[in-house]
Amino acid sequence: MRDRSRERGSCGISTLARWSGLLSVALLVGACTVGPDYVKPSVEVPSSYKEVDGWKVAEPQDQSLRGDWWERFGDPRLSALEAEVDVSSQTVAAAEAQLRQARALVQAARSAYFPTISVGVGLTRARTSATLSDGGINAGRTATILQLPIDISWELDLWGRIRRSVESTRAGAAAGAADLEAARLSVRAELAQDYFLLQGAFLFIIIGILVANFIVDILYIVVDPRTRVGIRGE
Repeated sequence: MRDRSRERGSCGISTLARWSGLLSVALLVGACTVGPDYVKPSVEVPSSYKEVDGWKVAEPQDQSLRGDWWERFGDPRLSALEAEVDVSSQTVAAAEAQLRQARALVQAARSAYFPTISVGVGLTRARTSATLSDGGINAGRTATILQLPIDISWELDLWGRIRRSVESTRAGAAAGAADLEAARLSVRAELAQDYFLLQGAFLFIIIGILVANFIVDILYIVVDPRTRVGIRGE
């Protein structure tokens, strides 16, 4: 009876040790797992303000395309200049390069989901000395050794590290796309503004020339003919 009670006690202790070990492993896994997804905290915002009567709430849409908005002006020269922005603007070129880099980082982060296979090729050609060897059958023979090592590794995403890395790089790529569209809009808007300012300057110059000619004509009529030579040569 004592032996049976001892066996039952030892069995109970071993079962308890097993469950304790499993619980410890579960707690360890839970501690190493990446935290929950980010949730934007809720903030109590009033429905309206007394200072914004008649104003419209801004709705940023940097990720959406604006289209060829400059075509509304119906100016072929302006349209031709706007078409060269993507090629000539260094600001837009830099934003495009950053977007390509961000997309490449997304692909690099996603590649961690899959196994990595490394293959190397090695070729060795050696000849044994006929004078320094023991005179066996391999003396003075040439041997070729071909090596083809293959290394396979795969990191399972048990803790969510790869998934979080992919999410981070995707967010960076989305921000890069928004920055590119913002850069294009800024450069094209500045180009259109400078174009119309230059057109206005030309118009003022033409108006000034016409006014000057008009004043000269009036003086030619009013001033005594004997003094016309000093005003307008004939």
